[in-house]
Amino acid sequence: MDNHDFEELQAHLCRRASCFARVGELVEFVWTAMDITERKQAEDKIWEQEAELRQILDAAPQHLSVLRSDGSHLYINQSSLDFLGLTLEEWQNRDIRERSADVERVACERKQALLSGFPLEIQARLLRFDGEYRWLFLHKPLKDQLGRLTKMISIFLIVLSLGGCRHPAQEPVTLTFLDPEWSHDLTERNVLPDERLQEFTRQTGIRVKHLPAPETALDQLGMAQELLRKGSSSPDVSGVDVIWPGTLSEDLIDLKPYFAKELSSLDPDVVASYTVKGKLVAVPYVADIGVLFYRKDLLREYGYGTPPRTWDQLEKMAARIQQGERAKGQKDFWGFVWPGAAGEGLTCNALEWQVSEGGGRIIEDDRTISVNNPDAIRSWQRAAHWIGRISSPSVISYEEWDAINAFYLGKAAFYRGWARSYFLSVEDQCGPASTSRRICGPAVRDRIGISSVPDGKAAQVSALGGFGLGVSRSATHPAEALELVRFLVRREMQSEAVRAHSESPLEQLEWPAFLKPTSDSADIGQHQLGSSLVSRPSTVSGQKYVDVAHAYIRAVHSVLMGKTSAPQAAAGLEKELVGITSFKTGPPSRIHGPKD
Repeated sequence: MDNHDFEELQAHLCRRASCFARVGELVEFVWTAMDITERKQAEDKIWEQEAELRQILDAAPQHLSVLRSDGSHLYINQSSLDFLGLTLEEWQNRDIRERSADVERVACERKQALLSGFPLEIQARLLRFDGEYRWLFLHKPLKDQLGRLTKMISIFLIVLSLGGCRHPAQEPVTLTFLDPEWSHDLTERNVLPDERLQEFTRQTGIRVKHLPAPETALDQLGMAQELLRKGSSSPDVSGVDVIWPGTLSEDLIDLKPYFAKELSSLDPDVVASYTVKGKLVAVPYVADIGVLFYRKDLLREYGYGTPPRTWDQLEKMAARIQQGERAKGQKDFWGFVWPGAAGEGLTCNALEWQVSEGGGRIIEDDRTISVNNPDAIRSWQRAAHWIGRISSPSVISYEEWDAINAFYLGKAAFYRGWARSYFLSVEDQCGPASTSRRICGPAVRDRIGISSVPDGKAAQVSALGGFGLGVSRSATHPAEALELVRFLVRREMQSEAVRAHSESPLEQLEWPAFLKPTSDSADIGQHQLGSSLVSRPSTVSGQKYVDVAHAYIRAVHSVLMGKTSAPQAAAGLEKELVGITSFKTGPPSRIHGPKD
């Protein structure tokens, strides 16, 4: 068999060894051979498959590139080169980030992902060959079996075209944002510039415009419904109160596919409160609870070492401080202020009153209408008794910001508000809208504390508040809207993590037990009670919650105004709720809290 026939049949790996005599003379060659035909065939097959894969990837409409763990270029398919208008050599020798309108943000986030190996998802604008910017979605890390980062796969999916936009700075996208935290009277309170939104604009070039909104939650809901259901393109992003998901579920997109990573870090019960029939109507953003604000300086002055633990203690302390301050000449000083206007704020306050006394949740989770009971009636009567004694007669017309302004202007010893308002007030720098009497900025830490809402005979409870972020089905800029939601949610999660482990002055506050961050400080919450959270009956009422809330507010407000007795109001409300919901009536369920 000649050499040609041999090569056609088999492939061998040959090695040669030379043999020498003692005198150094070459005696012979010794050859060894190993049959590697199967290995060569496998290698040829791999090369064929790789060539086929490259053809497939080059033909794919998606844009694909691969980076090494150090960030250097490894592979890019032909669709990407065509999109960029570059040759392979040009791509290998250039930094693709130079073609991004979001270069600083992309560089920072990609570097963090390369160092940490954590998943990275970026939406960024990339310059196409024709000079038009396009929105793309990119990046996923690839690890070996030991968990080490080996490559960064960039899959560029076009999510939105900035049609006709030759330079993003010339025609920046502007999102409209219905933000509940901006819905108040700006003439009485200086609102801090929203640094998070400013940072978002700096990073993305996307501007955010706040829509003017009513103050009360129910009025905000009405406005949101009107805008969304008329097919209006505003707002792109909407704050969704924790009681709204059932009402707005058909008007907002399902966010679950876009926020899997964020949802895995959130409390399942909180996520469930924004979920309707498996659809995530909004991503939880701000969690809030009812708390009692108090003047630390006045408590010290009048000999009180701790804030009131019960409603009885609050009444006595408020009356004494009120009497003393009026004796000093402050005739408009009151012991206790709270939002008593006919709105959702009154729903939260009255729910805390009656649940703490064992009066039930208006409608129980088993669809039992329980509001007409002696304990609920007594709680309403107690609140009515405050008016004109420790609470201003005007309190029945106070919205949330009326009450908080009265407190921060030094006109009250106690105020029932929301925990988040405290954190905002700590940062408030007292702008032109403030007066010399107003407590703000650093003075807040010295003069104002927050504590649990006082407890009744049955339990200590606080109403659950807060809001999530939703994206309209008719949003003009859906990709940018998703980017804003993701940015805000991640920033809030980072802030919560920092707050929980910080030793800043916030650590030294009198936190309620249910908000108390991790700390070794012996001064935190020494006198605090535990708390149970109570939700308004929005889930059990579903689409009928607005009617339920309006009926409840009318009944309680009529008692506070002295127009109707508490027993008459409770009986009338029970009948009205049966008509609205067709639910049965029955006794309230027992709340399980720290007193158990």
